[in-house]
Amino acid sequence: MKKIVFSAAFVVMGTFAMAQQTPMMNKKDPAEMEQKRQEKLKMMQAELNLTGAQVAQIKALQDKKMAERKQNASQMQEQRKAKMEAMKARQE
Repeated sequence: MKKIVFSAAFVVMGTFAMAQQTPMMNKKDPAEMEQKRQEKLKMMQAELNLTGAQVAQIKALQDKKMAERKQNASQMQEQRKAKMEAMKARQE
């Protein structure tokens, strides 16, 4: 009987702990992200023996890809919402 009570208590506590997390917890500092990006580029340059021009090309490609993601972000969110609603409908 004690095991059941303890198990139930842990489940309830875990549920409340997960409910306290907010989306803001997952957001990262843009300056920190840019610093990590620069470190990654330096590492790639060292490991792959890239020239400065090649690094600039990679950076340009990354910038282009980020711009495309931002442009398509609202469309992707709508698609995710539609999928989630479809999943909920199937579960019900």
